[in-house]
Amino acid sequence: MTLSLFIAAVLYLGLHHFAALAPLSVKSVAEIGEATQRTMLITLARILQHLLPILFVIGAGASWIKQRKSGRLHDRVAAFPKIETLREISWREFEQLVAEHYRRQGYQVKLRGGKGTDGGADPRRG
Repeated sequence: MTLSLFIAAVLYLGLHHFAALAPLSVKSVAEIGEATQRTMLITLARILQHLLPILFVIGAGASWIKQRKSGRLHDRVAAFPKIETLREISWREFEQLVAEHYRRQGYQVKLRGGKGTDGGADPRRG
C-alpha cells in the first residue's frame, strides 16, 4: 500500500515536469514534426499526471480495505474460536483468515486469487 502511494507521488511529479514544458514555437516547416511531438507529449503528460496517480491511490485504498477486512475476520474468529464460526465463512474468507494468521506470525503472504478453491495463499517467512 505504501509503495502504491509512493509510486503515485513519483508519477505525478515526473509527469508534471513534462506537463509544465512550454510548447515549441515553429520557425520553419522542418520544425513542425518536432513541435507536434512535443505538444503531444505535453498533452499526454497533462492528462496522465492526474489519471495514473489516482489509479494508484485507488489501488492502495482497495488494498487497505482488504487488509482491514482480513484483520477483522481474524479478530472475529479469535474471539469465538469454535468450529461453528469457521463453518459460517466462505472458502475465500477462510483463505484470507489463514493468510492473516500467517501475516501476524511474520510471514509474507501472497494471495494468488483465482476462481476456484485452489486459488491459494502461500506464506513465506521474511
